Amino acid sequence: MTYDNTWDTDSPTRTVGITFGKGFNEGRTQLMFSAQWSDTNPLLTGDRRQFIDRGIAAIQKNRPQFLFNSTTPFLGALPNILGIDANFQSTNLTFKDGTALGSSTTYIPAGTLLSTSAATLKSGLLSNAGKWDFDLPAIYAPNTGLLAPLAVSPTVKSFLASLRQELWSSLEVTLDYNHNENRSVQNGIPQGIANFQGHFLSVDAPSNPFNTDIIVPCPSPW
Repeated sequence: MTYDNTWDTDSPTRTVGITFGKGFNEGRTQLMFSAQWSDTNPLLTGDRRQFIDRGIAAIQKNRPQFLFNSTTPFLGALPNILGIDANFQSTNLTFKDGTALGSSTTYIPAGTLLSTSAATLKSGLLSNAGKWDFDLPAIYAPNTGLLAPLAVSPTVKSFLASLRQELWSSLEVTLDYNHNENRSVQNGIPQGIANFQGHFLSVDAPSNPFNTDIIVPCPSPW
């Protein structure tokens, strides 16, 4: 029996094995079998957050369009907001009361609830004008989802049995049986479901406080 784990976070590999052998009939019959089982918990993106953050910072500096562009907001842990015009191009955001943000981007502050007042929400959106939330969401989306596994999680089972029978001094019969099973499970996004739910809110939507259409990508539970 063995148990291995990483120094940082929790990604154990557990292995249990047993081997048995015995002779019968004054050694003319030999029986042996061996069985082993092992499994592991995968390392997640969030377990190596320092490397992911470093990579995202480098991408933002050198090739930010890999992560977002003028019509596709970054998928952050908090809902980012992008103002768009009739041609689906980014446009500056202005509240319906005429207060301008001076930018096409902002994001909803942490702690915002359905019970949050309109004045508090407006203040937060103004404070975040010109910025997006680049914290990573706790979802299974590849590349940036904190729950995305860095590798598969195999469960391995094996069984071996061997029977050897001596019939005469010059003749033996051996019967072997071997079974191996390797199953891997990887949490991810089901087919047909996008990495995020990109909500489009028209200017007429009651939940849209701006005088232009907006896109709000929210992390999917997947």
